[in-house]
Amino acid sequence: MDQAEGDYDHRRGIVVITLSAQEMERLIEVAQRFGLDFDDAYQYAVAERRGKIRQARQHRHEGL
Repeated sequence: MDQAEGDYDHRRGIVVITLSAQEMERLIEVAQRFGLDFDDAYQYAVAERRGKIRQARQHRHEGL
């Protein structure tokens, strides 16, 4: 993970990933669409940004 994507706290092994204003708007859309609470919608938005959602959909479509 590059520094632009998140700040890493070496002492605790924690990565803090921030979202842009546009990504926060997407977070709200996702929360409403899927009935997610804030932290779940935040994780979804981060996964979507990193391409994980697209990969999961592709694997599901391919039957993997």
